[in-house]
Amino acid sequence: MKVVFVADSMKAGGLQRVISIITNQLQLIHGVEIGILLFSRQPIMYDINNAIQIVQPKKIRFSNIKIINALMVLIYLRRNLKRIKPDHIIGFHERYNALIILASLFLKSKVHVSNRASPLSSLEGYRGIVNPIFYKWADTVILQTAKSKELLAASYRGSNLVVINNPIDTVNTAIKTERNNIIINVGSIGGMKNQNLLVDYYDAIDNVVKRDWQLHFIGDGPKCEELKKKSKS
Repeated sequence: MKVVFVADSMKAGGLQRVISIITNQLQLIHGVEIGILLFSRQPIMYDINNAIQIVQPKKIRFSNIKIINALMVLIYLRRNLKRIKPDHIIGFHERYNALIILASLFLKSKVHVSNRASPLSSLEGYRGIVNPIFYKWADTVILQTAKSKELLAASYRGSNLVVINNPIDTVNTAIKTERNNIIINVGSIGGMKNQNLLVDYYDAIDNVVKRDWQLHFIGDGPKCEELKKKSKS
């Protein structure tokens, strides 16, 4: 079986980390022939098995999709998908998923598109207009949680919605060590992360239980000072 994942880049990020885990495990454990088709020449920030083919544009770095860029993306996608001839194409970026579906028309590949963002943001802007139309042509629309499916079902009516949770990498559980009870949240502080809600949840825990636990935030962002004030209060 030959599977191609399509994404903007393999820079440091959650979407890219998920691709690295899935592709490495599919190739190493299941022997699937894997390709990763990217829209930029940004450095690869995750360990990818050498047997996995990574395709990047030679010169052009795609960014905001405007009419000219959209045409360039379509040509780039179509040319590489016809050359690779994958059995399955998996789109991993909502910004490009409609174009991935278009570029794969009349090919023999099955097309699966994955929503990686907040389900509410998936309904905003041009994505909220374009994707529900084009997603009907995909074989599968992959969502990360049952709640996402619940929130998007009405807008994505006619699409084959499937919930596949994020994977985790292999973990060495044989190491025995003393450890403190610490919850760590890592990410940009602001935007869609909503760390304020985590502070509220922590505050609601019974004080006897909470005495043995700590909540730590690692990151920075536009709402960092606001989060510090909320934590102190």
